[in-house]
Amino acid sequence: MDLPAYLAERQITPTAFAGEIGVPPSTIHRIIRGERDPRGATIRKIVAGTAGKVTATELIASAPQTRGADPSSPDAAEDERAKPLRCLSAHGSAAFATEGQSR
Repeated sequence: MDLPAYLAERQITPTAFAGEIGVPPSTIHRIIRGERDPRGATIRKIVAGTAGKVTATELIASAPQTRGADPSSPDAAEDERAKPLRCLSAHGSAAFATEGQSR
């Protein structure tokens, strides 16, 4: 069962449920809207608060996927490799490189 169905079944608002399980109401609202990936502690609280009716698997499966391009596309992989990385030298000074590039 997904979280919105659970809340509807119990006739409880996301804000009231958030108060019951001890998370900010905005967290529950964002999870329901697909704007936020639920994190470990929040997942555990939701599963416990629903007595297992909403499972971790359901929460993870309904979580928003990688934002932006399809990560399996060749272009997305190329874009990912081209991102600059900030590295610290042995002396603590910052240097920038592109992944796969050696200095």
